[in-house]
Amino acid sequence: MANSTKPTRQRANTGALSRMDIETLLDRPIAFHRIFAHAAGGPLEGLFLSQAVYWSPRSNDPDGWFFKTQAEWWEETGLSRFNQETARRKLRATGILREKRAGQKGNIYFQIDFARLSQILKSIIDNRTQLQFEMLESSSSKRQKTAARSAKKPQLLSTETTTEISTETTTTAVVDFLASLGVEVSTAQTLVEEFPEAAAQQMAWYPQRPTPNDPAAWIIAAIKRGYGAPRARASRTARAAPQRHANTPEWKPTPPAPEETQSTVEFDRTFAALKPTARKKLEKEMLEAYPMMADMSGRKETFESALKSFYKAKAQKG
Repeated sequence: MANSTKPTRQRANTGALSRMDIETLLDRPIAFHRIFAHAAGGPLEGLFLSQAVYWSPRSNDPDGWFFKTQAEWWEETGLSRFNQETARRKLRATGILREKRAGQKGNIYFQIDFARLSQILKSIIDNRTQLQFEMLESSSSKRQKTAARSAKKPQLLSTETTTEISTETTTTAVVDFLASLGVEVSTAQTLVEEFPEAAAQQMAWYPQRPTPNDPAAWIIAAIKRGYGAPRARASRTARAAPQRHANTPEWKPTPPAPEETQSTVEFDRTFAALKPTARKKLEKEMLEAYPMMADMSGRKETFESALKSFYKAKAQKG
């Protein structure tokens, strides 16, 4: 008797289990398929579905119906009553799991609709759904590519290219433009990869739109939803400009004389000959009309191109 109680007393004193005890507890592992978590809507549902798929072919019923109590589900998966009911409800909603009551005690029997499960899994593959572990593995390489592209100088499209996308627009320019509006670099990179044409088009149209309250959120929605050209908004802005600057002579509409029409070369010379005071005034007017250009002030070539386009548009309006 003394020998039989000695190991028990020793475990109680040390508070540790022997290797044999641990192996005994781990003698019945179950399989968990990660793809089922994405197909069913979550890890709890994926665990329940994995165990149900295991028992389905082991049933004596030719149609695959099998019976399992709530206590058996808990013993095999560790899912509580609430977790089981939640998982069953979601699986029934997706059409993967079927249930019925049978027998004198009204026991619940389960059946897997493998045709529906196959359809959902095929949809995941066809749509190239990115699983969480794939996103974690690729996040490092994406950050490196984004950092390399951010180091390049952006290319801002002229305000004249409002009806078509310039073939010289680069991915780097669009990413930098979105980042200047407050969009995270990783989010901007994803938008450009998924909606390349829409992102470049919205970049070309943005200077002609009224400044939104939240530029980052607005430009993301514009790219994803494919907002159209700013025809109506541009006209309202043009009508509102003289009211906001009624006391500024430059904003008063005056019809240009025929002899004042300039060629491109003459316009470039006129722009280059602007006095410092006139240039500062022009920059102030452009920043008032397009506050997002303030983020471009540190990029000399880009800011110069935007200022020149603004000056030309203003000169054409008179």
